[in-house]
Amino acid sequence: MFKQYAEQLVKAGKAYYCFCTEERLNDLHEQQKANGEMSHYDGHCRDLPQEEINAKLAAGVPYVIRQKIPAEGVTGFDDVVYGHIEVNNSELDDQILIKTDGMPTYNFANVV
Repeated sequence: MFKQYAEQLVKAGKAYYCFCTEERLNDLHEQQKANGEMSHYDGHCRDLPQEEINAKLAAGVPYVIRQKIPAEGVTGFDDVVYGHIEVNNSELDDQILIKTDGMPTYNFANVV
């Protein structure tokens, strides 16, 4: 059920397949750490050509599905305790919705 909803988000351009390996993500984390940066996903798979995505899916390359956060602008929400909060989208990470084992993350499952 959760994967079905995540696939709908992919089709709507609100999520995407990420084929990054654990090794690549670990290397990215270490590089960011060495540069004194906050650890975050760099969007490597965010705009892959559809042909490449189709080929990787057909080949059975492991993937996660990530939420596609707008690159620009501000996201705001109302918090019961702190009131209205706004965050620059550039500070937000493309969170994982569906893990490589096909299971949803808590944050995604909680809202579906």
